[in-house]
Amino acid sequence: MKRKLSSLSKEELQDLLRKQDEEIHSKEKIILKQERQNHKYKDKIAILRKEIKSLNKMMLNLNSKISALTKKIFGKSSEKITETKSQSEKGREDTDIKISHDKKGEKETLSVITKKRNRNFPSDLPRDEVHHKLSDSELNCECGARLKDFTTEENELVDIIPEKIRIRKNICHKYSCSKCKKNIKKAKAPKQFLPCRATNEFVAHVIIQKFMNHIPYNRQSKEFALSGINISRDLMCNYTIYASNEAMSSIVKYLASDLLKSDYIRSDETTLQVIDDSNYKSYIWCHMSGERENRIVIYKYSDNRRKENATEFLSEFKGYHQTDGYSGYDELHNKIYIIYVACMAHVRRKFFEVYEEQNNKKSPAYKILKIIKLLYDIERKIKEFKPDKKKEIRIKKSKKILQDLKETLEKHQKKNKDSTSKFIKAVNYALNRFDALMVYLEDGRLFIDNNDNEQAIRPFAIGRKNWMFFKSSKGAEAAANFYSVILTCLENNINPYQYLLYVFDNWRKIKEDPEKIKEILPHKIGKALIETQVRTLS
Repeated sequence: MKRKLSSLSKEELQDLLRKQDEEIHSKEKIILKQERQNHKYKDKIAILRKEIKSLNKMMLNLNSKISALTKKIFGKSSEKITETKSQSEKGREDTDIKISHDKKGEKETLSVITKKRNRNFPSDLPRDEVHHKLSDSELNCECGARLKDFTTEENELVDIIPEKIRIRKNICHKYSCSKCKKNIKKAKAPKQFLPCRATNEFVAHVIIQKFMNHIPYNRQSKEFALSGINISRDLMCNYTIYASNEAMSSIVKYLASDLLKSDYIRSDETTLQVIDDSNYKSYIWCHMSGERENRIVIYKYSDNRRKENATEFLSEFKGYHQTDGYSGYDELHNKIYIIYVACMAHVRRKFFEVYEEQNNKKSPAYKILKIIKLLYDIERKIKEFKPDKKKEIRIKKSKKILQDLKETLEKHQKKNKDSTSKFIKAVNYALNRFDALMVYLEDGRLFIDNNDNEQAIRPFAIGRKNWMFFKSSKGAEAAANFYSVILTCLENNINPYQYLLYVFDNWRKIKEDPEKIKEILPHKIGKALIETQVRTLS
């Protein structure tokens, strides 16, 4: 039993108080320790919450990258924004809109031009006529008389003769004098372009298959083997390098010289792998004439992406230079005689990626895409207009839209300070080069984007998926030369195979004369001249 306090002695009461003080002090220590631990836990919880937030953001970024890569590999490449169309709008999808002006220039009217497909085959293609007649018994009429041929009904079908390997056997006849028996002459076979047992036609075919039709040498080798002809991949590589060093390098040199004399150039680049190079990535640079008439396309190979490689080719150029936002061109664009023209397609692409992730037509990205679409609508309508008229319409209509676009972008930049946001990155990308985006207003020859150059570099990207890499830098340089010549031919409506064959057949006559080489450049030579010679040879 507990004793009453009144029954305790003084010493006992003091001892009891001391024990209670010690117990209280001990509990206070425990409470203080728990409070410290709780404070640590709060700090840890705050840190963990920050980490969770950071990881969530990282996960969203990674998911967006996965989505973008998945789309790039498996999805559609179109950047069109889907809109709900009325039935009448759907019916006008295959039409062009033409802007016409009255005499006073005060009113504009829109007229719709319906596109008609041309179903006729080219008149210059050879035609084999196959006559179909009734048999003798089918000419008997029911009345007892005979049917007579009085007219015909014709239709044309496209046909093809698969390529056929043949051997050209050169038989050189020798002649001697029947009287003195001393004078002996021998007819000479025409010398081939390459010192090998292959005709110029065969070499041109191999090169076109590789660089235009994207068929690797090993596949061509297997195809030739089916006909009993064993031509190794290495031998075809030697054909290409020899032809490039002998002729194509000179042609490309003069093409580049003509290109640099122009005042509007567009540039882009893409990667490739060269096995013998120490760098993991090498690069192909594509430079082309800004204007589409007599267009020149130049490919340049380099083993890295340093700014020197980006600007070296254009060091003597003066005029408008259109490209993407690659910082390697900054030094070039800072020169007073170079005017940087930015690419609206790159701006649009960044906002389209954001919109595609969000898939929300109420999102800011979608609204910005709609504004950009207005600019492209105008470009589509004035596509066939002369430069002066294009400039006039752009100043009148496009300039106001661009100003609205800039104001919209600036509002979003002030409103959203999250620099890691993909949307804000797109906003900053556009605003950082907005002055360059407006340059196309000042000259009707300029384009709103650099899509033509991306189209010019696409054949290389398609080919890269097939042949995958080059063994050496010599092969990559040869490829750059042939892509330059072939794409310049295509841009000027010249058959690349016929052009190569013309060059191979005539190179010995013209290789020492720079003026004659300049005359046969793809953007200068007459199409009729090439076709006439090729027909004569065949």
